Amino acid sequence: MTKTTAIAKQTLDEPYDRLSQPEMDIHDQIVREFDWKPQYTDDGWIATKGQKIAGPFSGMVELRAAVKAGGRDVSAPTESTPENGDGSKTVKVKHNSKGQGYIPGTEPVEIKELTDAGLAYRATTVEILSLQEQQKREREAVIGLLKKHNQELQIDPSTGETYYVAGGDIKIWIEVKEVEKLKTKQLTDEE
Repeated sequence: MTKTTAIAKQTLDEPYDRLSQPEMDIHDQIVREFDWKPQYTDDGWIATKGQKIAGPFSGMVELRAAVKAGGRDVSAPTESTPENGDGSKTVKVKHNSKGQGYIPGTEPVEIKELTDAGLAYRATTVEILSLQEQQKREREAVIGLLKKHNQELQIDPSTGETYYVAGGDIKIWIEVKEVEKLKTKQLTDEE
């Protein structure tokens, strides 16, 4: 077993308990929806499923992205080509994630640090896109509620626009130009 796949001497509950609630939710999603087994190692979080492995990563977002991408096959033979000169490890990949082989001489190389950085970037991009969809749904819901409760809202004397104060210090209003635009801002003591 390599250092990467050796489970740290801590119990599996301890690293899990140190995760934030959103990270715990992602951990649980990896187990329930993708049927992978997340584990904490000396190098960070990994997930395994059969002969596949994803990680190690320091966070759950990156690990989930690698799991969604299918991980990498630990049984696939690789040919080491450490000719980088900078200490980073490069391997020629002999098979893709589906087990299909490459024609000799056409194998892509995998640079672990570049793969990890690329997967982390992709995970962040996917997370942002997901949040943008959620933001759009929430925006439409808030606009609908502002319109529904329009008669109960306060009127800003300087603009004539109706607004609502949520939580005591978040001002919410619809700015009407050519398109409705939902606005929020943190109120200061002077407002």
